[in-house]
Amino acid sequence: MDRAALRATLIGPRGAGASQVRAQMARVSGSGWRAQVEADRRSESRPGRYYWHKDSGFNYCHYLDGSGYHWYGWYMGEQFFWTRNFSGRWWWYDADFDRWDFYNDNFWWWQDPYHVGDLYCYDEGDYTPVNSQDDQVAVTQPDAVSLKTFDSPDGTRKIKLVEDTQDAFLYDAADPPAFSPLYLASGVQSVEFSQAGNGRPLEIFLKLNDGSFDLFDGQGHPYNP
Repeated sequence: MDRAALRATLIGPRGAGASQVRAQMARVSGSGWRAQVEADRRSESRPGRYYWHKDSGFNYCHYLDGSGYHWYGWYMGEQFFWTRNFSGRWWWYDADFDRWDFYNDNFWWWQDPYHVGDLYCYDEGDYTPVNSQDDQVAVTQPDAVSLKTFDSPDGTRKIKLVEDTQDAFLYDAADPPAFSPLYLASGVQSVEFSQAGNGRPLEIFLKLNDGSFDLFDGQGHPYNP
């Protein structure tokens, strides 16, 4: 910020810096920071340039790379951490496991691209498989989001689609519901239900932005790809 040489040490969500990274991400995950990111995107659009800012308690750098991705470097005293902002979420590349994790509800999460619907929670160096139907753990929707709702023809299920992140959540329409909302997939372009009845089960079809499809049963269990 004062044009002096940077001597900070890179830290990440793994190891000794994990607690500092988690605390910083908690500070920048609210609606106020989403508004700040949108403002940065509008006014700081020159690729390859580093835009420096000072916030209360920390400095940060916004960088737009040559592929159009927005990066943020958080400088906290003698330490710094970089994360990508994409599709309304913060992302961290775990080079040890060659996977992109997204930040939500104070944890990093990874969705297995080869087993659609399988979600893992990263904590203290380990990836724990999460079945929200059994463990009552689910990815929460961001605050103040815009949603599209899709109802199944038999009225038993709802899919709520977050317009910004295109995250799809499955709801049971009963009162009280038989299960808590289930995260299905991200990057969802459209939602369709099959016609259940006459011995045929309800099926859920999600078309993704890359042109592929994900298929789930009425309980949110994915069919093998």
